[in-house]
Amino acid sequence: MDPSVRPCDDFYKFACGKFLESAELRDDMTQNSSFSQVNDILEDQLKAIVFEESRPDEPYPYQTMKHFFDLCLDEDKIDARGVSPVVSRLAAAGGWPVLGNWSKFGWSFLDTEIRLRNLSIGGGSLFQIFPSIDAKNTSKRVIEIDQAGLVLPREFLVKGLSDPIVQAYYSYMVDIAEMYGADRRLAQVKLNDSLMFEIELAKITVPREQRRDFERMYNPYGLEDLMAEFGWVNWTALLESMMPASVQLRKNELIIVSEVEFLKKLEVFLQKYSDDSSLSLALSSLYVERYFDETSKKAALNMTNMIREEIVRNIQELDWMDEETKKRAVYKASQVVQHIGYPDELNDINKIEEYYKGVSNRL
Repeated sequence: MDPSVRPCDDFYKFACGKFLESAELRDDMTQNSSFSQVNDILEDQLKAIVFEESRPDEPYPYQTMKHFFDLCLDEDKIDARGVSPVVSRLAAAGGWPVLGNWSKFGWSFLDTEIRLRNLSIGGGSLFQIFPSIDAKNTSKRVIEIDQAGLVLPREFLVKGLSDPIVQAYYSYMVDIAEMYGADRRLAQVKLNDSLMFEIELAKITVPREQRRDFERMYNPYGLEDLMAEFGWVNWTALLESMMPASVQLRKNELIIVSEVEFLKKLEVFLQKYSDDSSLSLALSSLYVERYFDETSKKAALNMTNMIREEIVRNIQELDWMDEETKKRAVYKASQVVQHIGYPDELNDINKIEEYYKGVSNRL
């Protein structure tokens, strides 16, 4: 406060004048406030605690906490381990298409969602699930389901790649994938698809300015009712996988759905991207086995590869194109995907059987 200012003349300066005179905006800050300053003090106090050496008589949880903090600061050890711990956890979650260690054969959203949550490395990309306090009975806790939690705010994503922040987000994803061992050109293609999916997902989410009516967002369901209306997700299996073994879900478990229309739109949206297929894949596999000449596929692949090589050679010999344009043209030629005959997976009967696992041949 600045008591030298009359509150009736300038109440803001009366209330905040001393702060405005003394507060600094450091280079690492986008804003400063009394809350920021309190947070700085808090961080300094916490650092003082974790940097202290453990005492022999200190409780085990305190010693463990400090030990883990020391490990996080051991950059030499972290660098020596590299990205292998992350890559191994991604593999445990079912793999990642960008790294080439994933297959859609036998893949299911539910299984992946459960694995990611249990490994504490993800989950919740399509919708959020979390414990909450019942807004109409604050003595009770409930399960709440909300719309997708986007990495970037919706207002940026819906602009697409024309927005510089979305462009930076895409570049960041590609850089991370390459750091994890992905081929950069493959990562650019795969993550472009991923980004387009995320942009379309953002478009069906409800904007922040429309999420101020808490009455509208209070939609109670029993577990059975939820399964009946939104049965495209096995909510029972998903929720049970998230609960400790000591917790049992009840049939009338109260679940609050914040955005009902989003879940309805999400079901329609995912149908465009679904990996569920009819039995056409089995028919394709049988056709390849019986009629397709493997020699023809190899000859066609060899021919298209030679055409690509000749295109690149011609580009490099052009005298009317500058070097930067040549690089872009060569890159474009390298990104042409060859769809010759059939994917190799159709020859792997084990993968075909895995894909149709659980499909009954009885009506």
